[in-house]
Amino acid sequence: MVKSVSKVIYKPDSQSTDEYMAYVDPEQYKKWLEGETSEIYLTHINRLVVVMLTGSVRSIPLVDVVDSFDIFHSGQGAQGYLGKASKQEIAAAFDEKNETEALQILLQKGALQKAETIKQHGDTNQSRGARITSAGAVGGGR
Repeated sequence: MVKSVSKVIYKPDSQSTDEYMAYVDPEQYKKWLEGETSEIYLTHINRLVVVMLTGSVRSIPLVDVVDSFDIFHSGQGAQGYLGKASKQEIAAAFDEKNETEALQILLQKGALQKAETIKQHGDTNQSRGARITSAGAVGGGR
């Protein structure tokens, strides 16, 4: 079974055509977004200091949510060319130099959209038989 992939789209300005995207597993993304966070803190147990990280930690790791840690950018909206966002574009759009932190902002503020799948069609005219290309490879037919 093929893994389902969707995209999260973030527009920093509603009047702009700039869009930033990340590809995610939709089921894991929903769990991550709605999932609980747990506060970890510093505590003392029997005169021992147990040091724990302070702050929120999500129960689902980010690596299970995203397809890759890349943020993609389109300056022309959904119909435009989609390329990997530069560090400068990320810093300007998210006010964050750390790309992982920027990715988390995108996931928290963005909107989930089902990604279009690439459809592959076979040769619909089977009466043509096998075709031999100039390189000698056989194609077509079934």
